[in-house]
Amino acid sequence: MNFYIQRRISDLTDNQRRMINSLLNRTPKLITLDKLQIRDKNNEISYTIDPNEIEKLARTHFQTLGNPNMNQVPTLNDPSDLPMEWQNIFLLADHVRSQCSRKIKN
Repeated sequence: MNFYIQRRISDLTDNQRRMINSLLNRTPKLITLDKLQIRDKNNEISYTIDPNEIEKLARTHFQTLGNPNMNQVPTLNDPSDLPMEWQNIFLLADHVRSQCSRKIKN
């Protein structure tokens, strides 16, 4: 029992993640990637079960997620760049924003 008391005390400064998980009675959730669907340079789908390749591709994916310099993500500068079904929604949002701006200025 002393071991667990000492561990909780040391977790307070050395391992906050374990301390918070313990206090909230939750266990860490892990994702197991044992196979991965990928697209090659010719845009053809293939699968891999190689753990080293899966780890490399997963790291690359999460490191570049949200990166504005990625070629795969189209640049949208104007609501007219959006698909037609989304344009009205964003045009409405611009209208609402302009009304809010006027109210703030007044």
